[in-house]
Formats: sequence, C-alpha cells, structure tokens
Amino acid sequence: MGVIFVTHGAARLYYQSVPEFGALLNSKGLVAGVALAWLVTIGEIIGGSLLAAGYKVTYSIIFLAVVIFAGIILVHMPNGWFTVGQGTGGMEYSVLILAVLAVLYIHYKPSKFF
Repeated sequence: MGVIFVTHGAARLYYQSVPEFGALLNSKGLVAGVALAWLVTIGEIIGGSLLAAGYKVTYSIIFLAVVIFAGIILVHMPNGWFTVGQGTGGMEYSVLILAVLAVLYIHYKPSKFF
C-alpha cells in the first residue's frame, strides 16, 4: 500500500502536474489549491514511504486516509462507482484503498495516544 502512494505522488512530480492538481483543487472551492497539492504530493511520498517501512504507521494511515476520502468526495463520487468500464473516474478504487488502510490501521492496534 505504501508503494502505491509513493508512486502516485512521485508520478505527479515526474509529470510536473502539481500545478494542474492545484488548479483542480481551486476549482472545487478549496483555498490555496497549489499549496494543498504540494502538501498532498509530498505527504503521499513521505506517508507512503513510512507506511512501507513500518514506521509511524498510524500517523501515515490517518493522513493518507484523509487524502483518499477527500479525493472521493471532491473528485470521484460525482463520477459514480466504476473507475473504468461502466464509467470513468469513479470511486471504486479509492474505496478499496480506504478499506485496505482501515485493515492496516486495525492490524497495528494503535494505542490511545498513537
């Protein structure tokens, strides 16, 4: 799961699409879209790396789950359920990622204070 997030953030850097992602966030009514896009991009790389390494797992899972949940609400839900096939850009893959993150969170049995 961590590798998926690292590659997702790294691809945004490689293709230099952070400004476009920021413009999308601005179009959804968020303030400082480009700054948020950078936060999400770097957060995916760092959080994914930490998750893959098994270090600070609960913090990483919480951050990444918030990112995925926001993506579902802002981008994918309006496109329906299916990612490909019956539709395009839907939320099925993001819901699967949330489910995997939930299982990982439960597996690591966080303490009361993380």
